[in-house]
Amino acid sequence: MPRGTINVSGPSSTLLMDRGLRYTRPMSKANKSKENKKQRSDHSLIPSGNVLSFLFHLPNFAKLYWKLFWDRRAPKIPKIVLILAIIYLLSPIDLLPDFAIPGVGYVDDLALLALAFKYFIKAMPKDLLSEKIESIDKDANVGRP
Repeated sequence: MPRGTINVSGPSSTLLMDRGLRYTRPMSKANKSKENKKQRSDHSLIPSGNVLSFLFHLPNFAKLYWKLFWDRRAPKIPKIVLILAIIYLLSPIDLLPDFAIPGVGYVDDLALLALAFKYFIKAMPKDLLSEKIESIDKDANVGRP
């Protein structure tokens, strides 16, 4: 198994790739080719491309951040950084004014928010992160045969 890989079961966990880690389901070597064919057919409705894939899984990301944010075991500093990034996004004070160069002024807001979200996930303990991902997968699989 490659370094930096955490095994978590469930379909959503395979695409939760923040923190620079790959979350994959455990599988035997004999089932890899079968699993690859199955994944291609299962994901035929999922749009291709990183941005579209991210948008498709946005509800799972939102659930993950929400659950981690309200968990008392999560460190406080990442929570504070995330709150400050959201406040910066909503505040009228910007490094690049939004009115100066239309469209470009929002780049600093989005970049800061993306960095805060990435830091938030990287700062979480691995066991807490795995637990929350598994709970999201269990919630997603409720009612499925």
